[in-house]
Amino acid sequence: GAIHLCGEPTSGLASPLGLRRKIAMVFQEPLLLRGTALENVSMGLRLRGIGRRLAATRAMEALERLGVAHLRERDVRGLSGGEAQRVSLARALAVEPELLLLDEPFSCLDPPTRDTLLEDLEGLLRSTGTTAVMSTHDRLDGMDICNRVAVIHQGRLLQVGPPTEVIHSPAHPFVAEFLDLRRTARVLQRLLHPPA
Repeated sequence: GAIHLCGEPTSGLASPLGLRRKIAMVFQEPLLLRGTALENVSMGLRLRGIGRRLAATRAMEALERLGVAHLRERDVRGLSGGEAQRVSLARALAVEPELLLLDEPFSCLDPPTRDTLLEDLEGLLRSTGTTAVMSTHDRLDGMDICNRVAVIHQGRLLQVGPPTEVIHSPAHPFVAEFLDLRRTARVLQRLLHPPA
């Protein structure tokens, strides 16, 4: 097989660095360097040859879009989990990647923080037109913000399609079991409205 980015085979790119500059990644644990939030977001821009002043301006814009501009001078070691993940997302989006890779970016966050961050990310991806690929073990994570879902089990791609298709017409018994949202709804119903 071949990997294509924006319609072009990645094997045909002149340098691996050229490919890496088209991609940004956010990990499960925020990967932040020592320094302030602004310095962290500016770093990726500076590494791409953008001048200090322009990098700081673009970094501030990214922090603003993610609602953490007020943290710009805070040392990243003092940020909460949600704040640190927002700074990580700001750093990734500041470089205006063609592809954003998300490796379980919300799994360490509490549910309200995760939900708010997912909503914000959805808006940012739509407004920037950035393509994102998110890996997760949480069957609901991102289900409402994605336009395609791929279910992989034991290294095999079992099904790819729009979320509604994958949920309503599972192509494999594992997909049906993994995405059994009706069972989840029944459990929630019992918890919220216990029998008398």
